[in-house]
Amino acid sequence: MFPTSSFVVDVHSHFYPERYISLLRSRKTSPRITENNQLLILPSEDTSSPQGRPIRPEYSDMDSRLNFMNTHAIDHSIISLANPWVSFLDSDEARKLSSEINCDLFSLSSPRISAFGCLPISVPDIVEELGNIKRLGLKGVILGTSGVGKGLDDPDFLPVFSELERLGIIAFIHPHFGVGDIYGDRNNGHVLPLALGFPFETTVAVTRLILSGTFDKFPKLKILLAHSGGVLPYLYGRIDSCVMHDPQVNNRLKELPSYYLKNNFFYDAVGYSQENLELLRSFVGDEGILFGTDYPFFPPLNSAPEWQSVNMNKRAISSQDSEFVLKAMGRNAEKIFDLT
Repeated sequence: MFPTSSFVVDVHSHFYPERYISLLRSRKTSPRITENNQLLILPSEDTSSPQGRPIRPEYSDMDSRLNFMNTHAIDHSIISLANPWVSFLDSDEARKLSSEINCDLFSLSSPRISAFGCLPISVPDIVEELGNIKRLGLKGVILGTSGVGKGLDDPDFLPVFSELERLGIIAFIHPHFGVGDIYGDRNNGHVLPLALGFPFETTVAVTRLILSGTFDKFPKLKILLAHSGGVLPYLYGRIDSCVMHDPQVNNRLKELPSYYLKNNFFYDAVGYSQENLELLRSFVGDEGILFGTDYPFFPPLNSAPEWQSVNMNKRAISSQDSEFVLKAMGRNAEKIFDLT
């Protein structure tokens, strides 16, 4: 049963500012928006195929977003630029555009909207932009799994984590880059890269980050993981066991990987099933699970006003006890992101 007094916060909600839309329309190679209004962003998408998705008003129109929020009883959304962010630009272009986008996102702030900032693609530029993000009062940053190209465990990326910890900024780690060409020749649309590629990309990236010892260096660093943390809540025991029995890494960390997964990470509840949520809850407890929609992705294939993808996540949460529902739907996010 859904408590009627719950304040609902969506922490996983994407937005493309108009300047980003214009950039994608100007491009001839992926990522781009084609002449027939198809958005091509995934590495697996071929610009000569129909595998893109229609660029709908929800991607950039705030009135459409607010209507969506009203339809689904969402009180507040923390919006973030969707992948591929600015990763496809050169360093100077990425620095300029990320700063402009962050100002755009700040300008949209209201009692119902806040935002995660966008980061440039070089470590010095990221460290500088983090200061700007803090001054703007954005609620965190969205961060791809590749860091600046070599992964989040790249030693050159450590100054970013140091500054995130120093400023108390939460990073929302989100997949995009995939796990390689493993999907075969059959056209299965976006099912394999989204259902499997994204969660496993997150799982590998985060495990590498933990094994690098980053959280021993920066114990107050906090990370929000997309898509309920991939398969980390399912595989944490296997990861712990492999670390315990591997002479290369068994003495590298102060704690087992599961310790960091429980203490340094938050998880969105974008898992689409009660069983998935219960597994996540049994692993991390009640305080670090946050409702999300992944809007504007996974829209209904018909003209239904309510989105099945959103209702699947809501039903999973509402199947739990009322105190957890209040926490997961909004109270946790209010506390973590200081939304009061």
